[in-house]
Amino acid sequence: MKILVRVPNWLGDAILSIPALQALSTLGGDGVTVVAHKRVRELFEGLPGVNRVLPFERGIPFWLKRRLEQYDLGVLFPLSFSSAFLLAMSGTKERVGYKTEGRGVFLTHPLPLPKDYRKRHLVETYLQLARSLNGEEEREKNIEFRISKYSSRSH
Repeated sequence: MKILVRVPNWLGDAILSIPALQALSTLGGDGVTVVAHKRVRELFEGLPGVNRVLPFERGIPFWLKRRLEQYDLGVLFPLSFSSAFLLAMSGTKERVGYKTEGRGVFLTHPLPLPKDYRKRHLVETYLQLARSLNGEEEREKNIEFRISKYSSRSH
């Protein structure tokens, strides 16, 4: 199964999406392709279960190119209307995300946003999306990081 995941643009939210992203990576043998804004892109490079990171580009041409890659499943962490619209342009067969801002029409499996989502941790909200797809019970929320460009040296 080929999975395309649109992750949040902001660093904090992107970090909080990692446990759900790793849970999603267990669904497909082909790994996960992540679409990430340039400011958070490096966070996902080399992450276990992520086989490719694409830089987010606004506009339909980028998303139409994804049609050629024929993704089976698309998952949206951002709650914006535009993220759902653009994912629909990708031709991804199954599209899952929270039904907000009138974007349910672009999702094949719109999920209701939890009523208490503002009171719960964002990790839980993202994990609920992943759990809806893999049917697993709650998992540990381990976050793995790989630091590539930076090292500390003692002199």
